[in-house]
Amino acid sequence: MHERIRRIGLGAAGLAALGVALGLLVPLAFAGSHHAKRAAQQVSCQVPQTPTPTFPLELNTVSIGTLAKSVAMEKDVYSCTEPTPTGTTSLTRDVETFVELVEREVIGGTPNVVTLPPRVFFAVCDKTPTSASNGGGVACKKTFLKVTKATTPPLTNQCGQPVGPLPDPVEMNSVNLDNNWVKTIKVEKEIYLCDDGQAFNDLYLFTEALEQKNSDNTDFNPAIVRFIGVVCKRSKFDGTIGPCVFFVPTVLP
Repeated sequence: MHERIRRIGLGAAGLAALGVALGLLVPLAFAGSHHAKRAAQQVSCQVPQTPTPTFPLELNTVSIGTLAKSVAMEKDVYSCTEPTPTGTTSLTRDVETFVELVEREVIGGTPNVVTLPPRVFFAVCDKTPTSASNGGGVACKKTFLKVTKATTPPLTNQCGQPVGPLPDPVEMNSVNLDNNWVKTIKVEKEIYLCDDGQAFNDLYLFTEALEQKNSDNTDFNPAIVRFIGVVCKRSKFDGTIGPCVFFVPTVLP
């Protein structure tokens, strides 16, 4: 649905570049929570040499009456080990980041649609194929992050160039909003190494086009185009996500 067959050839170079750069991350240590006894244990993770899954970024949008909600999701998969009563066991850890944008149609007065502040949560799931006595099973947790408005420009905290392109870094879709507007939204994802090489900054950059039907229902009025960005810090050492900030990009001359 995203012409991914055509993109696979183009994505291979991006996979290799990102894999080499992310090699700086091995090993990562995670303080996970599989069940009560894991609180005192240390889970050690390694970043794969190529990103998994192959296409980690998704976007969808739904509208209900005067509201339209878009959710961008990006997933990372880590190979990990964990100490157990009988030695060490292997597990797979999924880290999924969800970035939500909501628009609300203004009823009455000048026709308009307002964009609400973004929301972010992330989910971690550990999958451990071993006996129950060694902590085997599947365990997940979710964390809701407070997203504040940025007080300094993004990517000015000792950031370098993007850490290689994702193999499929852009997603887009459109929905009918209240049978009066069409909302089109695009998200792109980039990863920057910042804080003097101590942390990643995950950048989600959204472009929105909001088009209202004209008075005689023969076409659409000129689009209202908006840009909004969300940056989430991701620790280089333990993979935790947060804090997150949102911003409106400055205008190019």
